[in-house]
Amino acid sequence: MLLILLLAIGIFTQNASALTYTITSYPERPAWGGGAFLINEDIVTYCLERSEQITLGVAYLGTIDDYAIAGGNKTNNGGIEPPSTPTQDYLNPWSEWLVAKYLSDSLTSQNKMKDFQNAIWYIEGEWSAPQPVLDTNYYALVAAVSPTTDYAWIRVLNLYEYDAQRNIINRQSVIITPEPGTLLLLGAGLLGVGFLVRRRFN
Repeated sequence: MLLILLLAIGIFTQNASALTYTITSYPERPAWGGGAFLINEDIVTYCLERSEQITLGVAYLGTIDDYAIAGGNKTNNGGIEPPSTPTQDYLNPWSEWLVAKYLSDSLTSQNKMKDFQNAIWYIEGEWSAPQPVLDTNYYALVAAVSPTTDYAWIRVLNLYEYDAQRNIINRQSVIITPEPGTLLLLGAGLLGVGFLVRRRFN
């Protein structure tokens, strides 16, 4: 069991610190500027910022954080502590709740993808007013609950690349969630450690 735990931590750490991340189109994605997208052809994601562009198919460097780095309007629109600063735009718990509860539902039609992306952009302060609802009013769903829960497994992937002068270009932030397989391995490892600790105390 301890070996399983070490293996799970190793895989999770490797995924979290991967050198490059490539964003590709999600199947049936609408022809517009927002998500859904795929990270490394595996993890479904949506954009956090509207003012920055991303090029599909490019291998970006990246870091996984609790916040977007100097992106968009640099506001979290009333998010939980710690407050956002000019270089740390923390993910709003409303966005986290939407991703946790409705990510799969958002992928069932192009209109829902647009609605979902626009809801996130509005929550994160990227829209000054809510956008027209097409299929599902995701913003109304989250507003009715007004969640404050922090989902630790929902993070922000900050992408960037350098030009010839070593200046950062094409910076973008997207929402990232770990693969289910990684979570299962990590959970199995933690259960194993718990069993060993309990057995030792007995």
